Amino acid sequence: MNIVGERLKYLREKNDLNKTEMGKRIGVDRTTIARYEKGEMYPALDVMLRIKKEFNVSLDWIAGDDTEEQDYRSIIKECEKSGISPDKLKQVINVLKN
Repeated sequence: MNIVGERLKYLREKNDLNKTEMGKRIGVDRTTIARYEKGEMYPALDVMLRIKKEFNVSLDWIAGDDTEEQDYRSIIKECEKSGISPDKLKQVINVLKN
């Protein structure tokens, strides 16, 4: 199973990036992205850290150890993009709790 490649492809497609664009964002070329996704090679730690930073995911998630974190981070990121402040998000969470 190539969970790292699957996660990278998921991130790439979710962000509407082609392999060249993905590579530019994390500092590798298109061919390297293709090889990651096929499981022919795995990203070095420095590349994994760039992926973590660029796409706001954990190293655990990239490696397949954390299946839920990405979903929550995606929701938070969408809220930020929509202009929902952290305070407003906290208010919504409190309403949902009650």
